Amino acid sequence: MRFEIAGLHTGPTDTDVARVSRHELIVRHGTAEDEAGAARLGLTAEQFQVLQASLAALNR
Repeated sequence: MRFEIAGLHTGPTDTDVARVSRHELIVRHGTAEDEAGAARLGLTAEQFQVLQASLAALNR
């Protein structure tokens, strides 16, 4: 049995899909670039990745 209520959306709406499609996921794990950047700043690679994530969040 299926019920429909006008205006009720149980799935993702067009605006939800548009919002998600604007985001891009980049996965990196201990790349040489991260390690070099971390070394220049005196951080571990993990700390450097956290710093990059924080800066990316500020840019949004």
